[in-house]
Amino acid sequence: MHWKAAALCGLNAMCWAAAPLIGKLSNANAKVMAVMISVGSLVAVLPMAFTQNYSAVGNKGLLVALAAGIINGIGVIVFYQLIFGLEQGYWEISKIIPIVFVLVPVVAVIGSRLVFAEEITIEKIIGVGLACAAIWLLKK
Repeated sequence: MHWKAAALCGLNAMCWAAAPLIGKLSNANAKVMAVMISVGSLVAVLPMAFTQNYSAVGNKGLLVALAAGIINGIGVIVFYQLIFGLEQGYWEISKIIPIVFVLVPVVAVIGSRLVFAEEITIEKIIGVGLACAAIWLLKK
C-alpha cells in the first residue's frame, strides 16, 4: 500500500471515530448534533469552495455530487440518532461506531459491482466475510 494513502486512511479513521466520541460529550440531542456536524463540515471545506472549477464538472455532474451530499446528510442524521440512542435501547457507542464503519466496505463492494461493474475478487469476498464476522462479534 502506498504510504501516503495509508496515512490518509489513518487520519480519516481518527477524525471519523473522534467526531462522534467528542459529539457525545456535548450533551446535545441527535438532531442538534447532526446539524452541528454538518455546519462544522461546511466550515472545514468552505476554503476549497472558492478554488474549484465547477464548469468543468458540468450541471449533471454537480447534481449527482449534490445527490451524494444529500445521501451523506441523511446518513449523518441516522448515525447521530444511533449515537444518542442509548436511552431508546440502542447499543453502546463502542458497538455502534465499529458496526457502522464495518458495514461501509460491505455496501461499497456490492455497490461498486452494481454501479461500476467492478470485479468481485476472492480477497473482497473474504474481506466482506470477515467484516460480517466482525459485526456478529461486536453485536454480542
